[in-house]
Amino acid sequence: MDEPTHRVLYKFPEPATSILKGPVYRSVPGKFRQQRGMSTLTYAVKHQGQIIIEELQFIETVAYSYYSLFAIPPTAVPAYAKVIDIADSSLLQEIKSRIESRPSGKSTSDLRHLAILFDDGPYYDFIRRDFAHVRKNEQGAEIAE
Repeated sequence: MDEPTHRVLYKFPEPATSILKGPVYRSVPGKFRQQRGMSTLTYAVKHQGQIIIEELQFIETVAYSYYSLFAIPPTAVPAYAKVIDIADSSLLQEIKSRIESRPSGKSTSDLRHLAILFDDGPYYDFIRRDFAHVRKNEQGAEIAE
């Protein structure tokens, strides 16, 4: 069986070994038809003498998985120090099939499988509808990229 193809959506601006703190996972629940929920991963790095907070936003997450260092699958290697979009993965097909088998009428055409591997773990898989990256200073104010 062929490996699924992937494309890079985000690459760490600093070496993955330079993370000062994190990653910290957080889930922000949405409200049906009012506000989109999301999962976030945040981590801190030192960049040009300043501490920068990188926030990865996985918007409208419908499923995710977490693997610690010793449980990371060998297929995770392409996601090292970056967020990748894994086209047509078996996990994505499984989740789409479950959603489509229910009478909810929810569309699955915009669902994507994203993955990220931090240095020495953890590794995350996200099945979600959208992705964004936000860079902040130590005080929490957004920084233009």
